[in-house]
Amino acid sequence: MFIIKIINDRNRDLLKNFIDNLWGSDVIVSNSVKYHISYLEGFVAYVGDEIVGLLTYRVADNALEVISIDSFQENNGIGSSLLELAIHKAKNLSLHKVWLMTTNDNLPAIQFYANRDFRKKQVHLYSVRKARQKYPEIPEKGYQDIPIMHELEFEYALS
Repeated sequence: MFIIKIINDRNRDLLKNFIDNLWGSDVIVSNSVKYHISYLEGFVAYVGDEIVGLLTYRVADNALEVISIDSFQENNGIGSSLLELAIHKAKNLSLHKVWLMTTNDNLPAIQFYANRDFRKKQVHLYSVRKARQKYPEIPEKGYQDIPIMHELEFEYALS
């Protein structure tokens, strides 16, 4: 069984080290904006002292944007629980929506969001290709060796 805690000053350094070791950096680019995951607000799922899931977000323009979501133990409800917490947070803040971006190669994520009543709002054609000009560290290929070229915007309306 896992527990979820809010990201705070006590676990932020541990989280940064975990992300750096896992991905080599805590930087993520979404919608051509560069974020340091470990500086964002969010939730961390633990089994004992082991991090098994993570969701980071930012609040702007009357919406909660999920910047990153990861579950390191698939099909145990971790990702769903993290996403439900983000939706609950947005409702408590009286926001209008929760939204996020994923890339065209991330087929598991696309299915995950669709199964949780997120609707595909927009496809940002060639946005990753454009972002790669500014951030060349963005990989060329992703899941199942699919070229990463586009971002898909998903939205969960709260009002």
